[in-house]
Amino acid sequence: MIGPSFTSLVKKELVSLKPKTEDESLAELKGILLASGLVVLKRDSIDIVFKSTDPQVLRRIILLSKEIMGNKREVIIEKGKRRKFYKLIHNFNKRDFLFSGIIDNDDLKVHFKPKSEKEASAFLRGVFLGCGTVTDPRKEYYLELRLSEESSFFEIMELVQILHFNFKSRIRRKKRVLYLQSRDGIKEFLGFIGASSSFLSLLNQEIKKNLKESLTTKINYEMQNIGKIVDSYLKIRDAILFLKREGVFNRLTPALREAAETRLKYPDKSLREVAAIMGISKSALNHRLRRILKIKEKIKGGTKKRD
Repeated sequence: MIGPSFTSLVKKELVSLKPKTEDESLAELKGILLASGLVVLKRDSIDIVFKSTDPQVLRRIILLSKEIMGNKREVIIEKGKRRKFYKLIHNFNKRDFLFSGIIDNDDLKVHFKPKSEKEASAFLRGVFLGCGTVTDPRKEYYLELRLSEESSFFEIMELVQILHFNFKSRIRRKKRVLYLQSRDGIKEFLGFIGASSSFLSLLNQEIKKNLKESLTTKINYEMQNIGKIVDSYLKIRDAILFLKREGVFNRLTPALREAAETRLKYPDKSLREVAAIMGISKSALNHRLRRILKIKEKIKGGTKKRD
């Protein structure tokens, strides 16, 4: 059974947050409305329409709108090709609604100018709830805000730039998309809008990923070293056995014989470790072993010529 997406988990955390002030509730509601809602102007009334495919976001909208707009609303469920769409419609007398603060009295549109960082956080939280998605960090780092209205894009883009979030933009299927692909950028944004657990989850995934990469690198390094030790040992072992078969080994200098016998005695140790056991430097041991290899090649070459 497939579990909830990472986006769903982030939104679940966000909708659990309780707005501390009415201004924060209004800011979040404006964010959702700009991201995924409509303001429908009629002759004597105004419809505020919120749209979502996520039941938990719908419940959040109902909670917030109840504080700002009251209980008079209509919920419509529409069936799409793949999922259900929920519409929450508030109908207001135009004269009364202009004093609610949802839309601007001059152009009858939604605008947002934060008075504090907390209001900016609440607004962007609403934007993410309305149109945001984020990929599971175990797969890749990608967060996007997919906006349906051009005016919404400029309103939101201006704010994220002021807050120094490095969002990039593009057009996909005739819709503006703001997106982050930076690991640090996504962590900072999630933390700013209140998804602290998701933020910590990203950190946890980062630690695991870095640890795995570090262990892999260390293991590869150790395997390479082991491979070099084995190759080095096999070469000198073959050379020593060859010299013994040819009756030459006992005619080697005491220093060369000691180097050969000590190396054979400790096949699993590196040259540095064997040199330490002998009480000489690694370069000195390496020099003696190379001499043994050269003697073997010289004798082997002379044998081939006689043949």
